Amino acid sequence: MSELEQVKEERKEVAEMMKSVQQVPDVEKLMKYFSFKTDLDKKNMKPFTTCAHYPFDKPPVLKMEDGFVFVMEASLLAEVLFKMSKNRSGPSIHASQVGVNYDFFIIVNPKPVEERADDEPEYETFINSKIKALSDEGHKGKEICASYPALYLNIERPVFADIIYYDVSNQEHRERVQHEWSRYFIQNYALSRGKPFWKFVSPLQKHMAMKKRNKRLGKQYAIHRLI
Repeated sequence: MSELEQVKEERKEVAEMMKSVQQVPDVEKLMKYFSFKTDLDKKNMKPFTTCAHYPFDKPPVLKMEDGFVFVMEASLLAEVLFKMSKNRSGPSIHASQVGVNYDFFIIVNPKPVEERADDEPEYETFINSKIKALSDEGHKGKEICASYPALYLNIERPVFADIIYYDVSNQEHRERVQHEWSRYFIQNYALSRGKPFWKFVSPLQKHMAMKKRNKRLGKQYAIHRLI
């Protein structure tokens, strides 16, 4: 088969797939198609890799094992991640943690509900993010990541970050995020580049944290190597 014929065949396959694409599905029904990956699931957990830019012009078409096909619009993916965050520890969820390998994550508002202003959202979505500048001043704090249950690490992060990102409507935003927003933005920004949060600490600190974690989890879930 020539290269031209191969391209035509691939386009034909995509066209056929698009014919069977479902209308925007109910998020509750859609949840069953996503599983959250943690390193306690040693068989299915794989190392994080560099994520692709989310393509607003051609949102990814996902085909599930049972033949269900749908377009993963940005607003739909954000809502799925937010609903999944309610059953997870940690204030953020990255799309790669549910098997959708794009530079796409949400951060749940770290403020208690009673302290939020009326116009403050429950969560923010960050797509195709960039960091323009980081503060020289750092702040050490306890950090968690939902893919590594019961692992707590003290990590120094910049107090603020000047960032560029896109929302679910593909609108560009330029902002300065601070404190917990900055902490978890940087954690997920790094995850988009294949670097989980435990790579920001020394081998000794990681070893001590893992010992404490294994004690919390018990022998049946003991982890001796992070991925």
